[in-house]
Amino acid sequence: MMSIKAFNSPQLIPITSFSTTPMPLTSIHIETAIVFSWNNFLCPNAWIHQNNLRQPLHPNLQQAFAELDVSIVQLLMQAQTYGTVFILCEDSAAYIEDLCANFFPRCAALFATSAMQSQIQLLCAAQEANSQWYSQMLHSICTTSPRLRGSSVVLTCFGHDALRSACLENTKHLSILPKVIRSNVVLPTIAQTFEQIALVQQHLMATVTHNSAMDVVL
Repeated sequence: MMSIKAFNSPQLIPITSFSTTPMPLTSIHIETAIVFSWNNFLCPNAWIHQNNLRQPLHPNLQQAFAELDVSIVQLLMQAQTYGTVFILCEDSAAYIEDLCANFFPRCAALFATSAMQSQIQLLCAAQEANSQWYSQMLHSICTTSPRLRGSSVVLTCFGHDALRSACLENTKHLSILPKVIRSNVVLPTIAQTFEQIALVQQHLMATVTHNSAMDVVL
């Protein structure tokens, strides 16, 4: 079974200024956290639902999912070399287990690997995610995660506007250096998701190691 934690509560283009000046990194101990949205960023789950996909898939579609599955795992493995990785899923643990079993078996195997569970953490909503869920999740990540608690955090977030807003909200209260890379493709297809992940992989090192706040649109 996958290890899942549940909580209740082309080219990168223009870097823009955050509306809120981030708090200074006050701790001499600085840790890195990399956060990905699962829903419609790593996984085209809305597209899957819209097309009512079920196994067995057409061979061409099966191949496309296999390639996306590999690319997600490669991205997460690359990201964990820079810091602790968190994947935020707006759905339940039962949903994500079933989804991965059907479409993303390599992701399922990665999430179930005990040796990786402290470095790559899949965090699912214990109940329906609301507008405050992402903010609560980021606050929990920065203040309660064993590796991050008590540290200043370089927080790099990949997702949509909700994750960006949550990151900005937490800059008001926490000692974090925020970096947001967001997608304007709200409901990506499997091909768009694959291209998006490839672009993130291409720029991941430069993004994570950048020494100032970032607000970037893919």
